[in-house]
Amino acid sequence: MAILKNLEVLRLGHPGVEAVAYLDLGSGTVLGKTSAINQPQEEFDALSATASGLIGGATGETDEAVRLGPMDALIIRRSPVSPSEAVCVVCAPDADVLSVLNHVTAALDANG
Repeated sequence: MAILKNLEVLRLGHPGVEAVAYLDLGSGTVLGKTSAINQPQEEFDALSATASGLIGGATGETDEAVRLGPMDALIIRRSPVSPSEAVCVVCAPDADVLSVLNHVTAALDANG
């Protein structure tokens, strides 16, 4: 998948980006992932459930969501080509959220 290569470039190119996951919101499946550390699959499964809840699932009306917390920020963007799929980025709370979101959007557009 070209999207996975684009997501790896996103993770490596942005300070503070810790992990990126490509998700199927309908099934809760992690289609692909890249992480700075070796994270257990269970953490990505939990991330998928959280992202799905924030964006309204596979049929939600929201195309993007950001959750800022004291320990991290989650950035979720729905695919414009396949609305049941989304990218979720886990980054440091002080990361440049707008820049990361713009790069996620570009990665999804390049995949379409």
